[in-house]
Amino acid sequence: MVSDFITNLQSVANNRRRKAFSNATNAKQYPTEEEVIKFYRSNEWRQIRQAVLERDHGIDQRELTERGRLIPGDTVHHIVEIREHWELRNDIDNLETISKSNHNREHIEKGNKKLNKSRYKIDDFKVKNSVKSRDVQDEIF
Repeated sequence: MVSDFITNLQSVANNRRRKAFSNATNAKQYPTEEEVIKFYRSNEWRQIRQAVLERDHGIDQRELTERGRLIPGDTVHHIVEIREHWELRNDIDNLETISKSNHNREHIEKGNKKLNKSRYKIDDFKVKNSVKSRDVQDEIF
């Protein structure tokens, strides 16, 4: 029963990631650093952020999809980075809840020198981020 619940949560998170990458258009829009800072300080971002935290029930979506683990998450992360696709900054399907440690692993500027930037290329997304329910059940039980 618990494994069915986790498998369902994983499926929802994986589908959200697929949709975010498919929504990324080829015409990239690059914001200025001032625009990015202004966005993250806006009431609009605070409302979107709260909605994502509630939607994901405060569960780290990265741990869920990659390791089948339920751990708390308190950071809202853009799946497709807004500095590369500004048009997706408000797209709730481009957002996921993750823990601070996973967020720091995602960003080189947060101190992670070993980050493999190709890890989440759009073309490779389906292959590298697919989760088999049998693997998840084996990890949990």
